[in-house]
Amino acid sequence: MGGRFDPDRQKLLRTCLDQTKPLQKKMHPKMRDGVDMKLDIGAAQELGYQEEHQYRREDIARCEKQCSQILPHLFFGGNTVAQNLETLQNSRITHILNCVGFLCPEYFPESFVYKTLWLQDNPSEDLVCILYDVFDYFEDVLENGGRVFVHCIQGVSRSASLVIAYLMWREKNTFEEAFEKVKKLRCVASPNMGFVFQLLQWQSRILNSPDTPSSPRCFRMAPFSAFDPLHLVLKAVSNPNLGALDSRGCFVLQLPSGLYVWHGKHSASVMAVATDHAAFQLVRYERAQGPILSVWEGGEPHEVLKFLSGCVNDVENSLNLEKWQERRVSEEQEVSNPAYTPDFEIFRQAQLGVFDPPLLGGLPFRNGNWGLPHSNSKKRPEI
Repeated sequence: MGGRFDPDRQKLLRTCLDQTKPLQKKMHPKMRDGVDMKLDIGAAQELGYQEEHQYRREDIARCEKQCSQILPHLFFGGNTVAQNLETLQNSRITHILNCVGFLCPEYFPESFVYKTLWLQDNPSEDLVCILYDVFDYFEDVLENGGRVFVHCIQGVSRSASLVIAYLMWREKNTFEEAFEKVKKLRCVASPNMGFVFQLLQWQSRILNSPDTPSSPRCFRMAPFSAFDPLHLVLKAVSNPNLGALDSRGCFVLQLPSGLYVWHGKHSASVMAVATDHAAFQLVRYERAQGPILSVWEGGEPHEVLKFLSGCVNDVENSLNLEKWQERRVSEEQEVSNPAYTPDFEIFRQAQLGVFDPPLLGGLPFRNGNWGLPHSNSKKRPEI
């Protein structure tokens, strides 16, 4: 639990000091008065952490059977609730988001509409890239009068992080405000520190005024996880340039003049459709400035080439850029980035139906349902 974000951790200092009191009683009076007194702080801290872990285990046990309601249409919790049909029905749940597809199956596929993520509780896991697909799901459930239950294993980190992010966007909350609301309703909620860092960075993208100029950015379309290669999401490109593109894929360039959807010569049509939708998500959830324009490899407008080549806005560089583009088109040059090859390969195999997913958790491979309609035809409960 040491990597969790938990304001209650501040109690540790007081706990450590309390743990030193028995030690002080056994000391010589001079030492207790502060003369030559040396405390074994390491031992006190260890006692404090043990006590914290005990409290934590007790909290998790209390919350284990709770289906925690955050909004009228949004609930979250752990695997115990996900397996309890009676609890889910009593909460009038209609949809379920399973965040841990490699550990938990979809227990009641005949009773609920499921979507599945293969989200690892690892600080290096890319959380932000899936947020807008998750938000689409939550919003669709709301519009259709349903209720969605989001779960991981304990309802502590993964599911809590998605719920916090949704509150940040929907309620225009900072991370701290959203975390506090969720913590009051489910005391064990505690995203890992990597998720916290990502959400703190991401909040400026959704909370800034639409008039605030944003820095140019580049995204590539790629599978979110090797467990579900057909679930395509936007992943940020850290160093956008011409070499960061790839003729096999699609990219989104966010520039002051608009959003450009770049189509590589050999990109699949299903990837192109997913990239168009992802560009609209940037407008919906980040209020990115349009218009959304489609460009094809070899026919990029000047502002796109200038951004990718790093050119400044002067006549000499503009002329050089035009000559380079003419040579590129005439020689039918293509771009390929070896770093993307593993993603393109699993995507290609999944399209052909010959994909062999990695083993983790022992559950069979199945579709996460992100390419299917979200709604079901069952009667919605009144909220």
